[in-house]
Amino acid sequence: MADQTPGSPPAYADAQRRYRLDSRIATGGMGEVWRATDTVLDRLVAVKLLKREHADDPVFRSRFETEAQHAAGLHHPGVAQVYDFGAGDPGRPDHPPYLVMEYVDGRPLSAVLRPGRPMDPAAAARLVAATGDALGAAHAQGIVHRDVKPANILVTDDRRVKITDFGIARAADAVALTRTGEVLGTPQYISPEQAEGRPATPASDVYALGAVAYECLVGQRPFEADSPVATAIAHLRRPVPELPSTVPPALAAVVRRALAKAPEERYPDGAAFATAVRQAVDAPVAADPTATRVLSTPVVGAGVDAAVTAPETSWRSRAGRVPMPVWAATGVLVLVVAVAALAALTTGGDGTTPGTNTSNHTPAATRSSTAPPRSPTTRSVPSPPASKPHGDNQGNGNGHGKGHDHGKGHQ
Repeated sequence: MADQTPGSPPAYADAQRRYRLDSRIATGGMGEVWRATDTVLDRLVAVKLLKREHADDPVFRSRFETEAQHAAGLHHPGVAQVYDFGAGDPGRPDHPPYLVMEYVDGRPLSAVLRPGRPMDPAAAARLVAATGDALGAAHAQGIVHRDVKPANILVTDDRRVKITDFGIARAADAVALTRTGEVLGTPQYISPEQAEGRPATPASDVYALGAVAYECLVGQRPFEADSPVATAIAHLRRPVPELPSTVPPALAAVVRRALAKAPEERYPDGAAFATAVRQAVDAPVAADPTATRVLSTPVVGAGVDAAVTAPETSWRSRAGRVPMPVWAATGVLVLVVAVAALAALTTGGDGTTPGTNTSNHTPAATRSSTAPPRSPTTRSVPSPPASKPHGDNQGNGNGHGKGHDHGKGHQ
């Protein structure tokens, strides 16, 4: 259907002329999205016109009506509300099947993403978690989207998300299964079980959202090949590429689990995936084992809460923390001990009997140089008549008094 031109009669999505088509918003594999007006309620809506070929298939029309009714009963802030639907009229080419939805003033995530330019991990995590919450609400009601991709995730200016196209993918599957070589879903985000033709489950939506998360964080899709079929096979056989180091390890682990080949190894539904994403963002960063660690070991002369950041490497590092008055007292004590030891050596070699008390202390310099040395014993030695006895004049010349004075001088 062509865009409306000035002066031309208005076009309507339905034969009852309730939904007036004002301007085309986007065109995709399933059909066209129009900004439209509900003339009965006088409100702005979005109308998705499906491809004409779907109206001619009775299986699709039956499935579409059932799924649209389920989607209309889904209410969540992260889901674009379904207001109405029409199965189309096979006899009216201008009236294909349509879906009337809440109009969201935003852009699809596919228009926000830029190849080779990853999103900030925190912003990407918030977006993925919000999308997971919306999917979780649908999964709780037994509804599986089956075609989660950036084009179906609308992002508003205040970074809120709205998922669209609930109810369409399953109806389209009925048509695709009758065609040879048709790939169900979007190949770049399809789960391995869907690629094999098996039924989709909530874990299939988790896989698709994991592929969206990978693209947000890396700036490219996890699997890309030359054809849709080859891309679908890559989801089946190729391992998940590593995420760059710019992605927090905990968040990268969550995305890898969401992209597990086996459905039972993924998160069971969107709500569990959203919870894991938020926990990964809030998880503390693991400490680098090579970094300097702070220990809570108390040190001498410091408070109980004092900490060290490196082991002691020498005695000087320990001594450096002892207060200076302690060092001064230690030095004096060492000097006193040294003087005492020196005095003891002197006592053993000056000819004085240890323990002898003398009343007269004569300096050693006044002694006669001709006097014979005293015996270590107390025996009297005969002397010439002209000589005076030297017993009382010997004195105690061991210097103990001076030694004490010398020590006090350093105190």
